[in-house]
Amino acid sequence: MHGKRGSKRSGMGLRGGKEMILQALYDYYQRKAADPESGIAPEGFEWKEIPFVIVIDQVGNFITFEDTREGDGKKKRAKKYLLPKSIHRPGSNSWMTSFLLWDHYGYVLGHARGESDKDQEMAHKQMPTFIKKIQALPSEVKEDEGVIAVIRFYENGGYEKVKSAHNWSECAKIVGCNLSFRIDGESDLVPCRDAVRKYVASQCSDNTDGVSGLCLITGENAAIARIHSDTPINKDSKKFVSFQKSSGYDSYGKEQAFNAPISKSAEFAYTTTMNMLLGKESKNKVQVGDATTVFWSQKQDAFEEVFPALFGYPKDDPDADVKAVRALYEGVNTGHANMDSDTRFYVLGLAPNSARISVRFWHTGTIAEFAGNIRRHFDDLAIIRSV
Repeated sequence: MHGKRGSKRSGMGLRGGKEMILQALYDYYQRKAADPESGIAPEGFEWKEIPFVIVIDQVGNFITFEDTREGDGKKKRAKKYLLPKSIHRPGSNSWMTSFLLWDHYGYVLGHARGESDKDQEMAHKQMPTFIKKIQALPSEVKEDEGVIAVIRFYENGGYEKVKSAHNWSECAKIVGCNLSFRIDGESDLVPCRDAVRKYVASQCSDNTDGVSGLCLITGENAAIARIHSDTPINKDSKKFVSFQKSSGYDSYGKEQAFNAPISKSAEFAYTTTMNMLLGKESKNKVQVGDATTVFWSQKQDAFEEVFPALFGYPKDDPDADVKAVRALYEGVNTGHANMDSDTRFYVLGLAPNSARISVRFWHTGTIAEFAGNIRRHFDDLAIIRSV
């Protein structure tokens, strides 16, 4: 802890020392956010793959159905866009919550995930919710040409024409395929337009739950996040922090997350960091046994590049582990990595369980301590041959 955050911590802590982990994740987000080249999502947004885009003209007429995926067969990857952040959708009433100007085909087109009556009924309720959210935007946002075009797309029944596109069947094969809109002749999606982005950014300070408190991570008095976002791990999606709503766990009448307050801003920061570290393209992730292990340093350091190779070499570089071990022994002299650095390094082992993401292990220390322990490990394994 540093600064004034250390003096304002509540006695109602999270179990298992997770406060320390959340603090480190939060600080890592701040480090990345300060680097314009990092590409980490700003508050209120997330990077999301959109496999298909509905291309419309400025008056809302359907033009074409664009496939953004690249690659062959199962290796096809959809293009990622920086979009307004998705929202938690609770249980049987999930149809009442939609995302802004993007969502899966149930909300965007009223297309059901399956053939059952329940699926059909759900899709029938989802699209009106999606349209209603767009129509409820402030007038200054609805004056944007892209937003106007989307509104007209629904008014003109354009959504009925999308399924006649030659490649619609490819979209329908993807369960819960995400869709969005683009104006013909432009490169950005409608939810990426300046008017929409400014609106989303302005909503980040909104306190719809009406509950404020001292955040356990920042020490600031701010709006408290009632429900924390999910994080994908091992083809599953769980929460890293979740709370039960029960009189047996509530304290002083404070329910769920209000009992261990984390601000909406801090919740966004740590969950965004988790999503980045656990992402498909993350270089800060290795598999150790049955635990998915992520790691990062307090400040930018070459040790982040050396560390993963110690757990096995990548297919495109079979000598990576050898190079990593050599760097441990020669790093200080060669300058390849500053192995005597006092920069702190963090290693977090995670695994999903039935309710949430569980912490298998949590190690922190300086890079010099980590490097020294690893060198000692290889020294202990050395085979001494007779002369």
